[in-house]
Amino acid sequence: MTKPKLAVGYHFFNDWDTAPEIRDDIKSTYDGPLVLATDDMVFNVTREYIKTRMMIAAEDVWPPESAAEAQERDQVASFSGRGWKTDPEKMAEWLREGQLHFED
Repeated sequence: MTKPKLAVGYHFFNDWDTAPEIRDDIKSTYDGPLVLATDDMVFNVTREYIKTRMMIAAEDVWPPESAAEAQERDQVASFSGRGWKTDPEKMAEWLREGQLHFED
């Protein structure tokens, strides 16, 4: 079994106008697999393969609440894996007041 190999170009301005020249310069002396990395790129490396992908992250995230704050808060929603499900009777009043109701 051959070990997977991958060259990674990083820490340069990887834009539409610079990437081709960088790639061509690297390929002039290297003929193996090459990735020109960008911010938030993830490398999954095992003995059998190397995978590259872009990470998925929430862009607008509030800081997590403390354990003490979580204990004081009424539970208002739970995640079922397919979407948020809420029992209106268990929702905080301020949340119920902000609900939008749409007609089908």
